[in-house]
Amino acid sequence: MRQQAGASKTPWIVLAVVIIVVAVALLLFKDKITGSSGTGTVKSATSTSPSDWYSVFLTNGQVYFGKLSNADSSFMRLSDVFYLQVGPQQGSGAANQQPNISLVELGGELHGPTKEMEINSAHVLFYERMKSNAKVVEAINQYKTQGSAPATPAQ
Repeated sequence: MRQQAGASKTPWIVLAVVIIVVAVALLLFKDKITGSSGTGTVKSATSTSPSDWYSVFLTNGQVYFGKLSNADSSFMRLSDVFYLQVGPQQGSGAANQQPNISLVELGGELHGPTKEMEINSAHVLFYERMKSNAKVVEAINQYKTQGSAPATPAQ
């Protein structure tokens, strides 16, 4: 009788050990499985560093430039935001007319937004990391060091 009682407990002990091992493995490797950093934020598929500048292209045709985070979540965060503004064309002849494009830092608009935005990922066509020598990045860096209106990116 004792032998049968001990034998019937063996499958339950093995099952309990397997469940504990699986639970420990999930806890140890959850970052790799879910993409979560464990801090409540989602890691981007492309790791971003504070020095990386991104261009974010929206479905409405607007393009924003800034520091991207939470790229894999339903709302991505863009900080240090800039965008392009097209003004009246310059030049005297129709063939020589070029649009007046200027780089504007988010925050000076009438409604007074902060310099960061949460963007619904459903409205993002794509985003790209920009090179450190891109004209837009150079114009932003010039603005940040001189503290004046951003330079117009050369075309």
